[in-house]
Amino acid sequence: MAPPLTLEGDPHLPLFRKLAHSIRVQIMDGEWGPGDKIPSENEFSDRYGLAPGTVRQALSTLVDDGLLERIHGKGTFVRRPNFKGSLLSRFVFDLEKRRVRLISKSVVNAPKYVSDKLELEPGTLTIRLYRQHLDGDAGTPVMLDEIWLPYGRFQALMDFKDEAFGLRIYELYRETCDATAFDATEVMTAETIPSEAISLLNLNRDAAVVRIDRVTRTVEGSVMEWRRVWGDAKGFHFEWRIS
Repeated sequence: MAPPLTLEGDPHLPLFRKLAHSIRVQIMDGEWGPGDKIPSENEFSDRYGLAPGTVRQALSTLVDDGLLERIHGKGTFVRRPNFKGSLLSRFVFDLEKRRVRLISKSVVNAPKYVSDKLELEPGTLTIRLYRQHLDGDAGTPVMLDEIWLPYGRFQALMDFKDEAFGLRIYELYRETCDATAFDATEVMTAETIPSEAISLLNLNRDAAVVRIDRVTRTVEGSVMEWRRVWGDAKGFHFEWRIS
């Protein structure tokens, strides 16, 4: 049997905190990605020569921090974002049946409002995607989105055909650019429709739209995507139970 691994870090820190830090670093380095099962408590215990209770405390710390999740009878996994709870699900049309058409794809120097969202220096090269979402049955435009990505990490996307930028775009990010979404923050506002979106959504000039802004981060905490989504306010329904 191989000798146990040594945990680095401040010698005054409790062992469970040093182990939690080591696991966090391994996840950030790509040892395990969102959705991956990590070793069991006994495996970590053997690997580092620690008591099972110490390992359990370390894993519980990472569960409380939102980095890991326990699934009864299956084990402990790196948490992945649950986009089923997205504000986009509040639109009453069937999101599962929609189709996506890429309108444009370009490389541009980020305006300040974009660089602020992506946490980049103003003027940094970025990729801008503009897409139209269509009802799967009727082909009626139901949403528009504008996606901004750091060019340095996502430049490989420029070689792909338009058809690649459909519903499974986060899979494209992961498989092509090694960028995996870990969590996202969404903000909803109501506004009049932007002029460039009038014809693309088949709405009147004075129509109200719901805009949803989403900032998506990697497990390392860096911003990988900022998007704005517009949809007809008449098709948006939000219900929240207070108890």
